[in-house]
Amino acid sequence: MSIFSFFSRILRRQDRRRHPRFHVDPLSLKIDGKRYKSTDWSLGGFKVSRFHGDLGSGDRISGQINFPGAPRGEFVAEVVNIYAAREFGMRFLEISPKVFLAMSGLSEI
Repeated sequence: MSIFSFFSRILRRQDRRRHPRFHVDPLSLKIDGKRYKSTDWSLGGFKVSRFHGDLGSGDRISGQINFPGAPRGEFVAEVVNIYAAREFGMRFLEISPKVFLAMSGLSEI
């Protein structure tokens, strides 16, 4: 392998994330009657740990989401990463528009 092909391979790799991650102002989530706080979040999804239940890649969950300063709303998310025991990376499939706008900073509610 030449040095050129080595660096071109590295430069072609891209992070699939489209949104920056935030560790402050965690999301409050209510899923199946249990409350969780996100470990981190972005406009595309969130990570939750100590989840009470078994999930596999592609499984969907729904619940309520609350972002500080925004009204509570509904969401549907899909498991995209499985980390340590009971820790999952989720991608939003649906999210309340008012919560999304508050998370994006486009709306102060």
